[in-house]
Amino acid sequence: MVVCSTAYGAVARYILDVGNWDSGTFVVFTAHRGARQPAYVDQHAAWAAAEMVPMLHDWSVIAMAGDRLVRWPA
Repeated sequence: MVVCSTAYGAVARYILDVGNWDSGTFVVFTAHRGARQPAYVDQHAAWAAAEMVPMLHDWSVIAMAGDRLVRWPA
């Protein structure tokens, strides 16, 4: 008999209102990929406190809400 246990897994929370997409929120425990990077745990404190991050869909709202960073290949 093989006994399996999970020590770690992906954990994300999403709240979406299909009638008002820009009211959606989300939070992830770690970054979107497994590799350690500067943003790997940037939402960890929010996740632990059950806080959420805005999940914007309307481009005009997105443009007003943040900065734009464009990276070009070397």
